[in-house]
Amino acid sequence: MKSIWTDEFLRWDVSDFDPNCTSIKTRARKLWTPDAVFVNTLELTQVVSPDQLWLSVTNEGQVSMTLASFVTLRCSMEISDFPFDTQRCPLTVAIWTYEKKELKLNLYAPPTLSDVISHSSEFKTISLDAMEIDNMDTNQTFSELHYTLVLKRFPEYYIFVIIIPSLLLTSLCIIGIFTPSSNIFERNERVTLGLTTLLSMAVILNIVADQMPKSSEGLPLLGYFILSQIGVCGLAIILSTIEILLHQRANTRAWNVPQLLAKSVKIASLSPPSTDKEHTLNEDQKYVRIQRMKDVQDGNAMVEENSALLTGIVKEACERMQRLSAMIERYIDAQEQKEIAERFWMQFFDCIDTVLLAAMLIVNSVLTFIMFQ
Repeated sequence: MKSIWTDEFLRWDVSDFDPNCTSIKTRARKLWTPDAVFVNTLELTQVVSPDQLWLSVTNEGQVSMTLASFVTLRCSMEISDFPFDTQRCPLTVAIWTYEKKELKLNLYAPPTLSDVISHSSEFKTISLDAMEIDNMDTNQTFSELHYTLVLKRFPEYYIFVIIIPSLLLTSLCIIGIFTPSSNIFERNERVTLGLTTLLSMAVILNIVADQMPKSSEGLPLLGYFILSQIGVCGLAIILSTIEILLHQRANTRAWNVPQLLAKSVKIASLSPPSTDKEHTLNEDQKYVRIQRMKDVQDGNAMVEENSALLTGIVKEACERMQRLSAMIERYIDAQEQKEIAERFWMQFFDCIDTVLLAAMLIVNSVLTFIMFQ
């Protein structure tokens, strides 16, 4: 900080001395200096001690003092947009002893950024503004200079280390959970995948919590983003669990295939195979068997006179064979219908998986875009 003031008692006429002697250097402790202080600082480290500080005095009584210091400011952080936040840090310079009527602070020249801040790997300096303020305190008025330092955070580290990995991890969780699979056992593995991803997101949230600035105003944007990713992953696990339960109930409870769903899904393999040919074949086989039985009966009638009893036995055997054949046919039809239903529900829930996969990815992308737009 460079201070310039005029001291009427330090003027001299160059004609009385060396004409080339228009300025001199002297120790600061030998002259009066204003007691300008930084009001809202946490730590102040002066590069040059006051005993070693030199002043420049001109023949017109103008005194210049350059004070080099490292200042640590007290700055209220606005972290709602972290890590895309912009901070405004105030710096107040005031006179400790004199009132405005005795000593007034004026801006000699606009401040430059290179004079007041060192390079930082976390923040980029946007601007430094200054203005003159009169501070009223009871019956006294003090002159102050208010500086406002505007800093913008570099978000690249948080983007590539936290945001992108979290987004990819959640997307992989959604893809792994809702990728169409072939059976219920593979669906059960999805829940394990989702829970593992959820645990990974919790670890990332713990890392973010250590790096985020603390504030009583609430969570920053990055914290809400991580929580939203955990929520999306948790929702995917819940939907997958419900889907597994419904699929298992459909198979174990032998749910019938709704015609409306069968038409909407449009799966050709769901239609039961035509049994006309098989039915004709079965009827022909029955006819051949019965015809053979009749031939046997006729032959026996010619050989034996008591053919009525044998005919009754043969008829009873034929009826039993017919009932057994009908039972086998019903069993085969039931198994075919069961396989058709299982195939339908598997393909139906595969369609649900595809729809949920696209929907969850779109929701996650839109949510991320809205949060960081």
